Amino acid sequence: MKYILSERLTCNTRIFFLFLFTLYNSVTAFSQVERKTLSTSVYHTPQEIDRAFKEVVKLRESHTDSAIGIYHQLWENAQKIEYKTGIGKALQGLARCYSNKNDLDIAIKYCHESMKYADSSLAGRDLAVGTWLIYSDAYYFKGRYDSCAWYRYEALNEIENGKITKPDVKMKVYGSILQFWLNVHQDVSKDIFITETMQKIDAIEKEALKNKDSAVLSNVYFYKAGYYNNIKQRDSARYFCHLNIALNTVKLSHAPSVVVATWLNLSTTYLEDNQPQQALEYIAKAEERINQSMQFNNRFSIIAAFFKGDALLKLHRYQEAIRAIEPALVRAEASKITRLTELAHKSLADAYTALNQPLKASFHNRRYADLKDSLMESEKMEIIYNIEMRNRIADREKQIIAGQQTIENNRQSIRNKNILISAISSILFLVTLVGLLLYRNKSQKAKLQKEQLSAIQKQMQINQLQAMIDGEEKERNRIAKDLHDGVGGTIASARTQLSAIYRKYQQDNVEADFKNMLDVLESASIEIRQTAHNLMPDVLFNNGLPQAVEDFCNRIARGQRFNMHVEIVGTPFDLPQQLQLSVYRIIQELVHNILKHAHASEVLVQLAYHLPSLHITVEDDGVGLPPHLSKETGIGLKTIQQRVDALQGSIIFESKPGKGTSIEIEFKI
Repeated sequence: MKYILSERLTCNTRIFFLFLFTLYNSVTAFSQVERKTLSTSVYHTPQEIDRAFKEVVKLRESHTDSAIGIYHQLWENAQKIEYKTGIGKALQGLARCYSNKNDLDIAIKYCHESMKYADSSLAGRDLAVGTWLIYSDAYYFKGRYDSCAWYRYEALNEIENGKITKPDVKMKVYGSILQFWLNVHQDVSKDIFITETMQKIDAIEKEALKNKDSAVLSNVYFYKAGYYNNIKQRDSARYFCHLNIALNTVKLSHAPSVVVATWLNLSTTYLEDNQPQQALEYIAKAEERINQSMQFNNRFSIIAAFFKGDALLKLHRYQEAIRAIEPALVRAEASKITRLTELAHKSLADAYTALNQPLKASFHNRRYADLKDSLMESEKMEIIYNIEMRNRIADREKQIIAGQQTIENNRQSIRNKNILISAISSILFLVTLVGLLLYRNKSQKAKLQKEQLSAIQKQMQINQLQAMIDGEEKERNRIAKDLHDGVGGTIASARTQLSAIYRKYQQDNVEADFKNMLDVLESASIEIRQTAHNLMPDVLFNNGLPQAVEDFCNRIARGQRFNMHVEIVGTPFDLPQQLQLSVYRIIQELVHNILKHAHASEVLVQLAYHLPSLHITVEDDGVGLPPHLSKETGIGLKTIQQRVDALQGSIIFESKPGKGTSIEIEFKI
C-alpha cells in the first residue's frame, strides 16, 4: 500500500480531494443561446435576480469566464435595487468561480465582501454557511489547514444550532466534516465522530429519498462511496459510485464535475486493489468528459493525470507515466495546488529509478520527502485545532498562570537589557558632552544638553515600550504554539486512548465512569483553544478589528453575570496591523480587569471610526477604582498607559467608587 500523506493515510485519501471540487458545482450545461440571453438581461426585481442565480450556476464549470461576467451584472443590478441578499449571493458566486479557476486569493477577497451581507436573517445565515465553505476550500488548497478547519466548524455550528435546515446545505457541511475525520483516524469503522456524522448523512438520505431530491442524493452517494473506500469495502464504494453516475446521467443531465469526480473515485478503488488496467478505463472516461464539458485548466484534469501516471507506473509503462504526470505537475505548481503533488513526485521518482536515471529520481524523491513532511506537519496542526474545538482542559488556570509568569520573566529580561542600553547610552552621552564643553560656552552647553537629553529619553522610552510590546507578542505566539503542539496533542492522545479503552471495555459497571471521563475531556480543551486564540488571534487579520473585538467580547460574556454590549460607530477603515493588534490587546486587558475586579452588571465596549481618529471607550457600572489607586499604580492600568504612549495616543480615566469606571482612548491615524 502506498502512503502519500502520512504513515497512516493511504492512497484512498485521493477520493476526498475530489469532494471539495464538487461541493458547489451544478447540474447541467447551457446552450449558446441560453448563455447569450442570460448575459444580456437586466433584472429589475429580487425575484428575477434569484431566478438568474439558479441559471448562472450551470455555467460555472463549462464557461467560468461567462459566469463571472453574469455575476458582475447581477451584482450591479442588485445594488441598483438595494437587494442586499442578492449582492451577497453575487459576491459569493464570484468567489466560487475564482476558486474553480484556482485564483484563490481573489476568491478569498470576494468571500470577505460577501460576508458583509450575511445578516441574522435565514437568507443571511444561508449565505454565511455557503461562504464559509468556500473559504474552507480556498484555504485548503492554499495549505492553510488551521483556517480551513476554523471555517468548517463555523458552518457546522450554524447547522447544529438549528439555524439552517436546508438538506442540501446540511449535506455539504456534514460532508466537509466527514472528510476531516476520515483523514484523521486509523480505525474509521469504530470512530465515534465518524459514526455520528454518518448517522446524520443517513438521516439526510432518508429524507431525500422521501422527497425524491436527486441533487441531495447525489451528494449522499458521493460521500458514502468515500466512506466505504476508506474502510476498504471496495465493492460497496463502487456500488455507490455507479448509483451516483446513473443518477446524474438520468436525473441531473450529466453534471460534469460530479460525473468526472465519480469516474476518478472509481479508478482509485481499483488502484487500491492493484488493478491498474481497470483503473485506466475509468480515468479515460473522466478525461473524455473533461475534454467535452469542462475548461482545460481545472483541478480535475491535473488529478486525472496524476492518477493515470500512477496506474501506468503499476503497469511498468514508465515513459508513458512520465509523459502523463510532468505537464500536469507543472500546471499544479503554477496554480499553487500542493495537494497530491507529493504523489506525483513519488511516481516520477519510481519511474526514473526504473529507467536508471538516478539524478532525476533523486530530485523527485527529495521533493516527495519535503512535501510529505510539510503535509504531515500541516495535518498535525489541523488535527490539533479541530480536537481543541471538541475538548477542554481541566487545569486551564495552571497553564494560564504559567504563561503569565513566562511573559513576566520575558518583560524583566527586556527591562534588564534596556537598563544596560541606557547605561551605555549615558556613558556615550557624557563623553560627547565633555567634547562639547571644549568648544562652547557653559550656558550654550547646558541648554544643548537639556534639549538632547529630553529628546533621547523620550525616544528611548518609546523604543523601550515598543520593544516590550514586541517581546510580549512574540512570547504570546510562542505560548500559543506550545499550547497547540504540546498540550493539545497530549489531550488528543488521551482522548483517543480513552475512547479505545471505552470501546473495548464498555461494561455496565464502568460505562458511567468512562462517560464521565470522556465528558471531562470533552468539556476541557476549549479553554486552551480560547487561550491560544487570544494569544494569536488569526480572526483579527482575516476579518478585521471590529469582528475580532466582537468575537472576543462574546466569548468572555458567555456564562458571566453581566451584560456585554459591543458597538461599532461609523464606517470601519483600514488600520495598520500593529495598531489593530495593540488596540485588541488593550481591550482584552480592560475587559479582563472588569471581569476580575469590577463586579459589574453592564459593560460597554465601543469602537468609533471618525477620520482621522479611532476612539475606544470601555465603561462599566461596577465598584470603580479604589481611591488610593491611579492609572500609574492601578490594576493593569499602567500597562495600558504604556501601550497607548508607545502608539502616541491619549487616554482618559474616570472612576468613582461605587459608580463604575469609564476609560476613553484616542489614536490619530
